[in-house]
Amino acid sequence: MSVSLLSVFDTMTPDTKTQRRKKTVSDFDALIAAAKIKRDAFVQKRAERIARLVIDSGLADLDIDDKALKTELVTLRERFQNSAA
Repeated sequence: MSVSLLSVFDTMTPDTKTQRRKKTVSDFDALIAAAKIKRDAFVQKRAERIARLVIDSGLADLDIDDKALKTELVTLRERFQNSAA
């Protein structure tokens, strides 16, 4: 659903229009910083999940180089993507 800013602005009452503070660059910088923190936390949780699965499955104990392991993981991803389609 797409909503234009003008249509949202037009639906505000006159009191609401005067109460709104104009956004500043610093406001947007703060939003970006908060989003980056959330993203980093999300990436960290995903990495920990994958690490647990690798350890639990015994992959961490194999003497396999990173390139070969990555190739196999890509193959596994493609297999699951194709089965979901």
